[in-house]
Amino acid sequence: MLSRRGTAAASEPVNAEPNLPFFSELKVACGALTNTDKLSSASTSIAVNAGVPVHPNKHFIVRASGDSMNGGTAPIRDGDLVLCEWWKGGGESDINGKPMLIVGHYDTESSFAAMKVPLKRGAGWVLHSWNPTEPDQQLPIDARIEPVARVVGVVEEMLGLTLYAKYSRDEIASTFGSKNDPSWGVGHRNIELHGKPHSVLMVDLRKDVDTKAEHRYADVFLSRSEFQWESQASTTPRDSKGRGLINHEREGRLVHLFARYRKRGDDFAYCGTMIYLRHQGEKPMRIWWKLNSDLPESLWRSWAL
Repeated sequence: MLSRRGTAAASEPVNAEPNLPFFSELKVACGALTNTDKLSSASTSIAVNAGVPVHPNKHFIVRASGDSMNGGTAPIRDGDLVLCEWWKGGGESDINGKPMLIVGHYDTESSFAAMKVPLKRGAGWVLHSWNPTEPDQQLPIDARIEPVARVVGVVEEMLGLTLYAKYSRDEIASTFGSKNDPSWGVGHRNIELHGKPHSVLMVDLRKDVDTKAEHRYADVFLSRSEFQWESQASTTPRDSKGRGLINHEREGRLVHLFARYRKRGDDFAYCGTMIYLRHQGEKPMRIWWKLNSDLPESLWRSWAL
């Protein structure tokens, strides 16, 4: 059995990362930066799910503004939280072709700052954007650029959730800045938190015998890393709920899975976020997902019964 906050065997803390400086008043990632003095002190701090080791003396967070870096294999979208690592120095080859937060000067009166990819072209510099619609910016030959930080990538703010710990519907709603009202009584809830879209899926793996036929959703873990989910009977790939799930990566939407074995007398275990794989049918539509964190072997064996 899982305890309210998980067991030592199955629990994996999601919010164990340290708080990092967050320059919340400075929206920098994808356009011109003004007021660069705001990098001298952060206005607050937040914990993020970075996927790499981080330290508050080494890393900080800014929020993206604009879409000039929305492209390539690791796009930075408008509104994204971006993890940066303070630059400790190096040669031109260390920044050439790499995403950087830079400040530049090209005469005694003019300066700029932006998050771009500096490219050395002959004796000068070009600022490249990942968005293919954005042209390269050729800097004057006498321009001098100063790296401020290395761009590590887009990160997610921690929600205070712990993998495989158990949560009531009240607690789930509260985590997403809401109250448990009738809108949380369904298995698929869309909500916006801190300007970012989230989809919360809450499923019962084993349906009670008195469950109506239209509510006997085909929700099942196919393996420790793949989950099959079935929508409500009215959902299609063309409506807002269906499109939001299919296109969640493009929209920057996080899809969270909460699962429990049976409805009665049990809370939901948080299974983390998922990535869309494929879908089939409509009214209802069936979607296959890849879990970002594999189920622990013990939980997989228990739920596969």
